[in-house]
Amino acid sequence: MTVRPWQTKEWKKRREQILITRNKCEWCGKTKNLHIAHKLHVAKYTLPTPEYLACSDDDIRVLCGGCHLADHKGIEPCPSCSGWKRKQNSICKKCREREEDEEWEKTHTHEQLSDEDKAAMDLEFWGEYPLWWKIKIAMQNL
Repeated sequence: MTVRPWQTKEWKKRREQILITRNKCEWCGKTKNLHIAHKLHVAKYTLPTPEYLACSDDDIRVLCGGCHLADHKGIEPCPSCSGWKRKQNSICKKCREREEDEEWEKTHTHEQLSDEDKAAMDLEFWGEYPLWWKIKIAMQNL
């Protein structure tokens, strides 16, 4: 039977020592079901080698089971909100869309729109209202 690196007596002892000082998930703050995870997933860490056990504490993070799974799936917390993002992205999709909307609003105020754009917006606004309803609303706005 193959012994996994995290099943060795040395690693279990090291895990206990780390959890004494760092006793909560570094991502979400949970204190239950804590795992020790390497920050960099390196092939040499897949076998019980001296390098696996000798990695520095800076190369190790404490994560709960859910965050550890997310880490292995290439997902991590978004620094801008409480959401999740892919590791290769700087922020999550929700934050990126919010930034794009804010940027669009800065560059596209109603005064800067052409007459064609204003007419298109009016058409979108009015939609399928009957003509008498459009007249009634227009009269109230005078």
